[in-house]
Amino acid sequence: MRFKNIRANEFIALMSFTMSLVAVSIDAVLPALPAIAAELGFITLQHSQMVVWLFVLGMVFGELLFGPLCDANRRRPALVLEVGVFCLGTVIAMSADNFEQMGLARVLQGLGAAGPKIVCRAVIRDRFEAAAMARVMSLALPTTRAAPPAARVVVPTTVAAAAASTAATAATTSCP
Repeated sequence: MRFKNIRANEFIALMSFTMSLVAVSIDAVLPALPAIAAELGFITLQHSQMVVWLFVLGMVFGELLFGPLCDANRRRPALVLEVGVFCLGTVIAMSADNFEQMGLARVLQGLGAAGPKIVCRAVIRDRFEAAAMARVMSLALPTTRAAPPAARVVVPTTVAAAAASTAATAATTSCP
């Protein structure tokens, strides 16, 4: 089966990038754990790993919550709600001053990230059958597998740039 129109290719790209949200949300944090530990005042680096565990915990409950919600309601409103929850968690995480705020943010991100994965699989299951569904999934999954290594390359660069920017700001504001 070949996808001759551009809409099918756009659909596959949208599904693959949306499904990769979970993988990026976990793997983007891993290189930043030392910076998170230093910023939030964790005693050891191992304590900062709790932010990954809290994300997974939120994702477990997100699948239990959003799976039936997605099946009971239309797919688009469920997806918008789930991405909104994820974005709310992201905003809280960006402004977190302590572990409690970061923990709440990561649970919200996990809740929100579980939904797009569920919705994408449901939409593919709704639109395609048998061999066509398997083909779409096989085309969508490589992006999900490629996203974590890309996040591990991009995030250290971003963390280093943010640290340099913070140091430059601190140096210029401390001068009389």
